[in-house]
Amino acid sequence: MDWDKEVVLSKGMDDSHFKLNPIVTLQHCYYMPPVGKSVWRKKGTVGNRRGIKAKTQYPKKPDDWPPDVVSRSFGPGYRKSYSEDDARLGSAFFRFCSSIHR
Repeated sequence: MDWDKEVVLSKGMDDSHFKLNPIVTLQHCYYMPPVGKSVWRKKGTVGNRRGIKAKTQYPKKPDDWPPDVVSRSFGPGYRKSYSEDDARLGSAFFRFCSSIHR
C-alpha cells in the first residue's frame, strides 16, 4: 500500500518499459539524480505474502563519506541512542520531495 492507500498487485507486474532505463530514485524523487540501478525484479512469495523482490546495485561509497568520517572520530559504541529526527527523516524527506514535485 502506498501513501495514497493504493495497492499494487504483483501479478499485474509488467516491467518491460522500466527495463529500458532501470534507475532507482531516493524515495521516488524523480527530479533528483538516481541512487542506484535495478539489476532484476521478480515476483515472489514469503509465507502467505506475495510481492515483488528486487536487486539494486548501488555505486561504491567514497572513503571520505561524511557520516563515516564523523562516526570514526567518536569511536565504536559511542552512539547508543537515536534522535527523534532520525526516525522521522524518511517521511520528512518524502514530504519535502512531494511538496516540490506537485
